[in-house]
Amino acid sequence: MIGVALVARHIQSKLLYCLKCMSHEKIVEKNLADNIRTEIQIMLDLAGKPNIMPLLKIINKPSDTVLVFPYVPGRD
Repeated sequence: MIGVALVARHIQSKLLYCLKCMSHEKIVEKNLADNIRTEIQIMLDLAGKPNIMPLLKIINKPSDTVLVFPYVPGRD
């Protein structure tokens, strides 16, 4: 497993978001960097299409990358 999905609440707006947190160490260890870049590019290319969860933000930290999506209860 290279990461985990978490639900987070924005402090000011109280809105819920889904965070997909991926460890850089695991991405490199499993040689998945190209796959992750492709996944992000596809999500950006499909932005605004019906039934596609929009990628709201990409946060690159020294140890991991976090993809931020709207939270939709009961969906995966």
